[in-house]
Amino acid sequence: MKRAKQLLVVSGFLALSFASFAPTDAAAQTPEPTNSRSTAFEAVEGANTEDVSGLGLMVASYGIIWLVIFGFLARVASIGRDTEAKIVELEKLLAEGETPG
Repeated sequence: MKRAKQLLVVSGFLALSFASFAPTDAAAQTPEPTNSRSTAFEAVEGANTEDVSGLGLMVASYGIIWLVIFGFLARVASIGRDTEAKIVELEKLLAEGETPG
């Protein structure tokens, strides 16, 4: 149950982060037919700019990386606590003179 809850949280985060990168109006426009294009040279003023900023992708990727790192550390800590509890239980059994199992 705990694992299912974790997967639900992670999948929800991923769905929200990918939903923010939906195509813009520029991507949804239909291209012009090739016959209507001009073949004459026209000078362009100003620099070409990007239509899509990479900032959102960078923030999402860093967020996902941090989630994976924190998830890994939480899992390692959980395994360490479980191992410590088993060691204490075994030490107690050995002190009493009983056979583990």
